[in-house]
Amino acid sequence: MPNVKLTYFDLRARAEPCRLLLAYAGTKYEDERLAAPWDNMAPWAALKPNTPWGQVPLLAWDGEIIAQSMACARFLAREFNLAGRTSMEMARSGRDHRCDSRSAERLGILSTMPTDTAGQQKYLGDRTIPPGRLAQLERSWRAGRDSSWWGSAFSWADLHLSST
Repeated sequence: MPNVKLTYFDLRARAEPCRLLLAYAGTKYEDERLAAPWDNMAPWAALKPNTPWGQVPLLAWDGEIIAQSMACARFLAREFNLAGRTSMEMARSGRDHRCDSRSAERLGILSTMPTDTAGQQKYLGDRTIPPGRLAQLERSWRAGRDSSWWGSAFSWADLHLSST
């Protein structure tokens, strides 16, 4: 069993695909949650200079650090055999997952943020779901004609989309 640690803010947002993949696979991991930056900037300010890209999430897998949310999620999907069975399934799930991940991120941030936090609109900017996004995903799914969203077997994209 690998030694796994996921570091992110105490939000769903960009780390949620990784959390879902780890839970689905039954993998034990350390879920390090930093205070949201609008609540307490100090923990993030201390960690940021020591990250590869000045961003989180970070996935530590047996001592190796993987940065960037989708790189982390794709890595876990491959490790847990949830990336797709064929190259075409992998491409479709990655394309459509990326299309939807921004919408899921927006929902995750907004669902965990107190409505009365000063300055939250300035921090978030425009985080609405683009018009027509769900219709686009439905067309993609119908074109696949299979039991999962993007192929012949359950994938990480199915898991992520079902959580939004």
